[in-house]
Amino acid sequence: MSEWRASRIGTLVQETRRPVVVEPAARYAEIGVRSHGRGTFHKDPVWGAELEEKQVFEVVPGDLVFNIVFAWEGAVAVVDERDRGRVASHRFPTYRARTGVADIRFLRYLLTSSHGQFLLDRNSPGAAGRNRTLDRWSLLREIVMVPPAGAQQRVADFLDRATARIDEVITKKERLATILAEKRQAVIGHLTLPTGVPVGVSWETTRLGYVARIGNGSTPTRDDERYWGDAVDGALPWLNSGRVNDEHITAGDMWVSAVALRECHLPRVPAQSVLVAITGEGQTRGRAALLMEPATISQHLAYVRLLSARVAPSFVWRQLQARYEWLREESAGGGSTRAALTCEFLRTVPLSFPPIEAQHQILGVIDRQCLALDRAIAACRLSVERMREYREAVITAAVTGRIACGDEHDLVERRLHLLESA
Repeated sequence: MSEWRASRIGTLVQETRRPVVVEPAARYAEIGVRSHGRGTFHKDPVWGAELEEKQVFEVVPGDLVFNIVFAWEGAVAVVDERDRGRVASHRFPTYRARTGVADIRFLRYLLTSSHGQFLLDRNSPGAAGRNRTLDRWSLLREIVMVPPAGAQQRVADFLDRATARIDEVITKKERLATILAEKRQAVIGHLTLPTGVPVGVSWETTRLGYVARIGNGSTPTRDDERYWGDAVDGALPWLNSGRVNDEHITAGDMWVSAVALRECHLPRVPAQSVLVAITGEGQTRGRAALLMEPATISQHLAYVRLLSARVAPSFVWRQLQARYEWLREESAGGGSTRAALTCEFLRTVPLSFPPIEAQHQILGVIDRQCLALDRAIAACRLSVERMREYREAVITAAVTGRIACGDEHDLVERRLHLLESA
């Protein structure tokens, strides 16, 4: 650390802006900057006429670029060759390292380290989100400790290798978690079909609406205080579509009153009903969960209340889980309308089931196999979380001089091996 010196960030970089004269008949492709130090991304090209009065600037490989709206969230990157020929708006100021003084990759690592995150957060005043714009002039006055330019380059070279190796292992673990999740879905799909039980067991096929009552709920107005409250006599938990990701829903975050249940035509959904998310553009639409306690629901959920003792609610839930992709495809709306499922459609969904005893046997097998797979998936995700924490720790240690960057690559490999095997 003897060669490290205190420097203002403004003495290490200089702002470099390259205004572009926009031609209405030309095409322009803008870049964006992801949060958490995850680099740049490319927006779809637009005609110059569509930019109207918007001023844009050329970006060049080697630029340090900020998203001033989300800098507090680590939206800092270095422009590379993939970004050549693209432009950025005034919300993405660019800087160049001063020759012989700084290495731009070192500065990017410094600003995405925990210390750099502290500086970016401190210089982004405001409450939250888009109200927290980076005060770049204040940031440039911040003092940081840096080694000579040559040492900065060596630190950046080390971190390029170390983070690439860590990211490689993270990608492998994430891919394994995806494969295990796909296997889990395949287990459910296989065992809820006639091929999933021994030969000789007969299956019955019907429509879901013939064995269940299906309906959806509503959202009481937030302006009427009589409708919302705590878990008091007559109140019920009110559930929205995001809760289906829990699989087994045991409690609600919000409660509606007996007045709301009466005046807003909210259904009283009993325990052991199946809930299906019927709207949503992400991964929620089509997901199903089993309700473990009585509740009521929003218009974004449908309930499936079994009326026949010949069908176990858990078996219907598992079969709807197996049909997740099919439900999404069927509800895609052909691209002309917003994708959504309807209660009418759910009533027509085919349902196949063996005798009730066989259903419970199948459910036991599914539960055991899913439990083992869930544990393996959780282990992968925990490993990824620890590796990301280790990645951040390595970056922070390197840019603050707490580790030497000569032979530390072997140390990284040993640490990764321990994290992988944990």
